[in-house]
Amino acid sequence: MSHYLVVFAGVIFCALGLLHALFTFLERLAPVDPRVMEHMKSTAVRLSRNTNMWDAWLGFNLSHSLGAVVFGVVCVMAAMPTWILALIAAVYEVLALKYWFRVPTIAIGVAAVSLVIACFV
Repeated sequence: MSHYLVVFAGVIFCALGLLHALFTFLERLAPVDPRVMEHMKSTAVRLSRNTNMWDAWLGFNLSHSLGAVVFGVVCVMAAMPTWILALIAAVYEVLALKYWFRVPTIAIGVAAVSLVIACFV
């Protein structure tokens, strides 16, 4: 039974990662005020004058998406101890509670609880 919960949690993370990437491309994660996006496009990052804040924003969002998908795949495919997966999911939940939106926070919470239960089943 615990393997099914690990797969279930992995599918949730994969779905969230793919949705996050899609929303990034569809500009659903863009600022509501178009002036903010234009300012981001015209403002360089201190680390590199060749990168603007908008490109960095897109890259951060897409790499975040990739991380969620990869973690989901690890849950589904790898023979990793369940407690490590539960710990990683718990870290994602802390980030979700502090920085993200309600839907991913709830979904990650369900995935994290599934992984914690899987540790004891």
